Amino acid sequence: MAVIQQSRSSLGVQLSRRATFFRRLYSLLAVAADAAAIVLLSVATGALYHQLVYDGPGVLLDYIQIGVLVAWLYILPKILRREYEVTHYINFKDYPTHSIHIWNLAFACLVALGFLTKTGQAYSRGWIVMFYGSGMAMIVVVHALMARSIKAGYRNGMVATRRLFLVGPVSNVREFMRKYRPEDAGLEVVGTAFLPEAQNSTDIPQGLHSSLQDAVAYARLQRPDDVFIIMPWSHQQVINHCIEAFMTVPASIHLGPEQILDRFDHVTIEKVGSVASLHLLRPPLSLTATLSKRTFDIAVASI
Repeated sequence: MAVIQQSRSSLGVQLSRRATFFRRLYSLLAVAADAAAIVLLSVATGALYHQLVYDGPGVLLDYIQIGVLVAWLYILPKILRREYEVTHYINFKDYPTHSIHIWNLAFACLVALGFLTKTGQAYSRGWIVMFYGSGMAMIVVVHALMARSIKAGYRNGMVATRRLFLVGPVSNVREFMRKYRPEDAGLEVVGTAFLPEAQNSTDIPQGLHSSLQDAVAYARLQRPDDVFIIMPWSHQQVINHCIEAFMTVPASIHLGPEQILDRFDHVTIEKVGSVASLHLLRPPLSLTATLSKRTFDIAVASI
């Protein structure tokens, strides 16, 4: 077994650190962009509506307060779901629908807060509706602009979304690289460790222990964000040895995908009672969900 080490000069290490810095910076900028856009839109729609209806700009502080509250209600769920990571901007294709769901949730919470605090009548309903409607388009546009900026930064080497370390038999690692092409998703493979091939699912190949020691030592030097164990899931004993070895590395540990998972777009790990399982497919949409989706599709297509 041999660990394929990628030599790095001091300049390379500096570039890697700079990429990590820019990755975090872009995440902060994405949060700031959403917050600023929502608050500015609140002020703009409030002033415009009151100017048209009441011949005056209204109370600027009210618009700022509502804007800040909506921004907080919109941004907080995304932070908790880690949706401001740069990988989300590169790979998430269903963002418009997803963002509108969160936007609807934010305004539902706003209405509930207004009802509970009995402050709803203090604000113009026409302005709130105008703010809500224009905000749907605004959040999608802001996301698209940030995604384009992040992709440009990645192409220029300024942003490395995640730093991966791959470990497994030669054939499995090469197949993983060929099939999934991590670089196309903004992922940087900072190191690769090849393990001896197991003859069958119960076999523990000779030299595995020393190979894992070398691999762990190399991984600790590279400081990856994620370690991917690339091998068939049936090789449980080897996988367990890999997990135990890489638990000393300060990185997330992932088990590489099996071929069957490529058939499904949205695979999740769920628990049904005490049973953990891979959730492959969801049931067809209900009548209400189908009508809602159809209405949304027609509305978007008409814009």
